[in-house]
Amino acid sequence: MTPNPPRCFEVHCSRRTLKPISRRFAAPLLLLLGSFLGCSEAGPPIAAVTGIVTFQGAPVPDGVVIFISDSGFGSSAALQPDGTYLVQSHHGKGIPLGEYSVIVTPPEEPDLPEGSPPVKRNEYKNIPKKFRQFETSPLRMTVRQEKENVFNIEMKP
Repeated sequence: MTPNPPRCFEVHCSRRTLKPISRRFAAPLLLLLGSFLGCSEAGPPIAAVTGIVTFQGAPVPDGVVIFISDSGFGSSAALQPDGTYLVQSHHGKGIPLGEYSVIVTPPEEPDLPEGSPPVKRNEYKNIPKKFRQFETSPLRMTVRQEKENVFNIEMKP
């Protein structure tokens, strides 16, 4: 049997050692925590973006909607089986306000293990090629501070 690997932050305490340690370090620890918690900046204003992606009137059940702002911020949302999506970011349930270029891409297919027989990949004909790249996509959206930012995407060949 192998010994347990060492833990990074083991804590050994007993009633006798805990009180002196906590008294000695309590004030500096509280000041340090307060500086981290009290000095955080609020993020940019954000707004939720939802919608449905369709191809020739039928929902697109598989894919990814990608938003890139003029300032370089990016976020993506996976399509649900009914074609709907909800964009979220590290800022919360939404993305920063502003102008966005939008594309719709097929989902990323997993790499096959080396030596695997070739598998026919899905072509995703319900996502036309012009919607897959920012250079060719006609999709643009302005995210505003509104209750709802609905951006439905109707794709045609």
